[in-house]
Amino acid sequence: MLLGKLIAFGSLANCLVVHQKKPIWETLPPTPDLPAPINTKTTLINGVHLWMQEYNKKASGVPIVLDHGGLGYSAYFGSVISRLIKNGHYVIAVDRRGHGRSTFNKDDVFTFDQFAKDIDDQLKAAGVEEYNVVGWSDGAITTLSALLNPVTAAPIKKAFIFGGTANPEQSNATFSDTAIFSEFVSRCRTEYAQLQPTANFTVFGSKVATLEATLPQFTDEQLDLSMVARSLSLARSTRRRSIWM
Repeated sequence: MLLGKLIAFGSLANCLVVHQKKPIWETLPPTPDLPAPINTKTTLINGVHLWMQEYNKKASGVPIVLDHGGLGYSAYFGSVISRLIKNGHYVIAVDRRGHGRSTFNKDDVFTFDQFAKDIDDQLKAAGVEEYNVVGWSDGAITTLSALLNPVTAAPIKKAFIFGGTANPEQSNATFSDTAIFSEFVSRCRTEYAQLQPTANFTVFGSKVATLEATLPQFTDEQLDLSMVARSLSLARSTRRRSIWM
């Protein structure tokens, strides 16, 4: 994944600064805040320390697990979590291996199957026997990987995925050259330094880049099976610029 340079431009006409308003889909809103209080506890799972937080557990019922996108972390679902809590839902936020507050090993090779197994084992260790899941981008692909494995699929009652891909060819290869992507990567680097001061963001980012350049490799047959076997909803967007929809 190329980390393009942030481009700023402007024009001056008749001694007046002309401001061109960017379309909303070309702007990066502030990272939402996770609802407080935020715990710092991690659990040793599959050789790494994984972070998760339960919200409104007293509501009981089947929790909604939110699985974030690549390079980011659970806070990118912060506004969604706040709304779900307000509407009485039991919610679980997770940071995948290497992301956010969750650690990774230097020799790790990131795969979506590994991410799915990590989350499954993490939730089982926390006593969560069944759950619904919302996955975005890499989180959507992780959810699909989970649904294709009978072991990791078993606890999932319903799944909603947005912005996933079936293979790397569905990604927009030029998106990494855009200003908004550069802004996003720069922000992720800053956030990562705050969440994991001793971790190396460049090494982490390289692992994510390799992952996204090589995986997933889902077949049409696999995806048909996952949709039949589970209550799965998919969403798309006309302005999701990092993948071809």
